[in-house]
Amino acid sequence: MGKSGADKRWGAGYAIRQTIQRDQAFQDYLADLKTRRGRISKITVMQATSGTLGFLRYLGREITDTALSELIKETRGQHRNDDFTTDKALRRYIAEAKVATQLKHASYMKGIFKANGCPLTASVPQPKPTKTKRISPGILKAIYEALPRDELRLIMDYLAHAAERRAALCALTPIGAWEDAGDFTIIRFDPTTTKVNYEHISIIPKSLADAIREYARSAGRGTDAPFPNYVTLWREITKLATQRFGTRLTATYMRKRFLSIAKQTPMPPNDWDFLAGHKQKVGNYAHHYQLEDDAQLVEEYGKYLTPFLSISDPREPDNPREPSLYTELAQLRRENQELKEQLLKLTKLLTERLLT
Repeated sequence: MGKSGADKRWGAGYAIRQTIQRDQAFQDYLADLKTRRGRISKITVMQATSGTLGFLRYLGREITDTALSELIKETRGQHRNDDFTTDKALRRYIAEAKVATQLKHASYMKGIFKANGCPLTASVPQPKPTKTKRISPGILKAIYEALPRDELRLIMDYLAHAAERRAALCALTPIGAWEDAGDFTIIRFDPTTTKVNYEHISIIPKSLADAIREYARSAGRGTDAPFPNYVTLWREITKLATQRFGTRLTATYMRKRFLSIAKQTPMPPNDWDFLAGHKQKVGNYAHHYQLEDDAQLVEEYGKYLTPFLSISDPREPDNPREPSLYTELAQLRRENQELKEQLLKLTKLLTERLLT
């Protein structure tokens, strides 16, 4: 079996990760996941493998295709004798974690042990989400225009218009999975390459899709993934933004920007959540029962989002250049708020007069 794109990015560690995945305990964990979820994403397999490798190395154990099974068997014997050596080791591993990735690795270890009938008592704290400071449209445009190469501007435009996570967009979904739909292009994701592990799409303007296609052809990638080197490219963008503008700009920021813009429009939350690779949550089991309609999504994307996603021509949803349904709704909200304030003032005045 040849290496997948994700496997190739592991580089020299590919063989050792294959060794871990051959372990029967690891295979039993995957079987348990498949039974409960129906399918397993490649990202899950990658992360579970990295988690196993990290913990085995932390314990100083030799990496073999039975190392995990042997550790679980050994731990099961410890538990019978009220010995929690492995549990304590995992607690130390968690306590010494300096990055969120290590906590994620610990979570996978708990899952693997549990799937093999040997649950561990250590608790893994959930990393607290951090708020991201907003970058003004003017600064974002200045960073964009200061980028030294077209490919950097292209990948920035790509993530500004498509809401999925950067790995799925740039390296795990080939251009061959794109479908043109009028003025827009639909990106169909393989569920096994995305975090949520279900079929969904993202949308970008066709003009941007054509520019990325031309770039991929000139780079010799054809219909493969457009930006397999996305980590290096975004590192360069982040470095320039920090050094020249004193602003930290990451690929994740573009995703948050998309969602922040979408929240300010009348587009149904389930629909922009779907484009972002989230499960639809508004309504009664919307993810299961809401019908999917690509044509409707494309229409909504063009109407509600496209006018505000551009970096080079920034526009704010609360100040559109042309009248729209959003403008009318915003006006109604303002008028409603003014009426509420007037009513409160009148009520207060009436109360004061009655008391006197």
